[in-house]
Amino acid sequence: MHVVVIEDDAASRKLVALLLTDAGAFVTCCPSAEEAIAAIAVEIPVLIVLDLVLPGMGGLVLARRLMADPKTRDIVLVAVTSLTGSEVERLALAAGCKVYLRKPVDTETFASTVGKQLKEVG
Repeated sequence: MHVVVIEDDAASRKLVALLLTDAGAFVTCCPSAEEAIAAIAVEIPVLIVLDLVLPGMGGLVLARRLMADPKTRDIVLVAVTSLTGSEVERLALAAGCKVYLRKPVDTETFASTVGKQLKEVG
């Protein structure tokens, strides 16, 4: 299964990629939404782990864009962010994210939550 991780923080990107690789996923990492768009054009993933705060195009904008495109609207989006508050969660879910997780990533919660999503699409 192909998964894209869109995260500008190198340490967070590495941790999430490691957890996904351990779950059996083939992972492509991108530090920005713009790089992710290019990667997704080459191969559409089944799941994207998406930081909401990114340089350039933000995660919510990217989520809306992906969900509006018939080619990418079936991708499972998992929002992972340091932003807090029920309004941020509401916006992420409204933009098309199926899951909203807060940073710092709790490895057990992340593994079980994302593992469940991968099983559903796999």
